[in-house]
Amino acid sequence: MKYGGGIVPPRQMSIIDCICGCQTRFSLQEMRTIFRNFNDMENHELQNSYLRGLLEVSRRENFANGGGRKIFQYKLKLVERTVIVCQRFFLGIHGIPQSRLRKKVVTK
Repeated sequence: MKYGGGIVPPRQMSIIDCICGCQTRFSLQEMRTIFRNFNDMENHELQNSYLRGLLEVSRRENFANGGGRKIFQYKLKLVERTVIVCQRFFLGIHGIPQSRLRKKVVTK
C-alpha cells in the first residue's frame, strides 16, 4: 500500500487479551478477516473513513471550565453481526496506534 508517495510498512494485528473479554466474541478467522480487509484498503483516507463508520459517540462529558470530551463506542461489523468492543481491542485488531485514532479519525 502506498501513502504519501511511499510504501506503508505492513502492520501486525495484536490479539488483545483485554479484561472485558472482547477476544472471546470472535474466532481467529474473523479477527484475521477484519485485519486483512482493513489493511487491503488502498490508502489511509479510505481506512480512516472506514474507522469513522465504526465509531459512535455514546455520550459527552462537559467540564466545569467549559471544555468537554466525547466518549465513543467502538464497533466491529461482520457480515451477520455488529459487536461493541473496547478501544484497546479495536486498536489491536486494526493494528493502529491510539494517536492515529485521535489525530486522523476522531478530529475530522
